[in-house]
Amino acid sequence: MCIRDSRRRTAFESPDGLVRVTLDTDITWCAADGRPVSEAAEAVVELKTADHEPAWLKKAVGGMRTDAFSKFVTCVETLVRAGRL
Repeated sequence: MCIRDSRRRTAFESPDGLVRVTLDTDITWCAADGRPVSEAAEAVVELKTADHEPAWLKKAVGGMRTDAFSKFVTCVETLVRAGRL
């Protein structure tokens, strides 16, 4: 089975280029023929820093859950639970 993902991505970069934030929503996994296989209920926020995490960023995300998340692993787990893989 061939799976691809689609998502709506919004990206932000700090003026100095040291921080990049991406927000993925409407995450959907589709079979090679375009048929939807599964959808994620979550939005994924990814933070990337060039060196260290600035104080303003630590303050901004202080209350957020900071779990590791893999779109691929989540898709496979969803397919296995549904008996489709």
